[in-house]
Amino acid sequence: MKAKFGAIVVDGRGKINGFVASRNTYGAYFRTKVTPANPNTTAQALVRGQFTGVSQAWRGLTQPQRQGWFTLATQVTRTNIFGDSVPLTAFNLFMRLNRNLQAIGIATLTNAPTLAAVTSLTTLSVIGDVGDNNVVVTFAPTPVPASHSLLIRSTGPVSAGIKFVKSQFRQIVVAPAASGTGLDITNEYVTRFGTLVAGQSIYFEAFLVNTLTGLDSGRLQARCVVTA
Repeated sequence: MKAKFGAIVVDGRGKINGFVASRNTYGAYFRTKVTPANPNTTAQALVRGQFTGVSQAWRGLTQPQRQGWFTLATQVTRTNIFGDSVPLTAFNLFMRLNRNLQAIGIATLTNAPTLAAVTSLTTLSVIGDVGDNNVVVTFAPTPVPASHSLLIRSTGPVSAGIKFVKSQFRQIVVAPAASGTGLDITNEYVTRFGTLVAGQSIYFEAFLVNTLTGLDSGRLQARCVVTA
């Protein structure tokens, strides 16, 4: 459970005693914690295995290597759920950068990298069309910059009233440097989630990853309503 204090508590996030604190368009709220069923799919097992692999890599580092990550962690911050800038631990930074690299097919970094600039996406939009049978992603800047990959995640189809989809995103495409906007990801989407149906809502999330460091840009989201 996380809480942000002012003169009195002004915001809260997380779980405590069977309740979850969160926020939506209408403000802060509490709800009863629900534990979802665990289907233990092949994809879930793969992700867990990848996470375990990176954790084991951390345990195998030498002390000088760890010191490099401790030093790097003093130079990197992240934005928490309240929008505040907070530091990362060396372990969390190691996991974050290497999980990003893992997602784009690059081997684990054991030595802390030298920080390099990471480009951020400025726009993201998606069109899904049954008639043309395509899902096309438009983004800027374009093309994908050198030493970067574009990682695109998506939900399956959801009803129009659903807006909280954070846990439903699944990776479907990694576009390498020099990939241009107007990216056709139809085959990847259909392979993962099935044939497009007019009227469905689909959420997409995309961000850039620096292939030399694993640092990622801010994430942009877009909602697509499939047209006939």
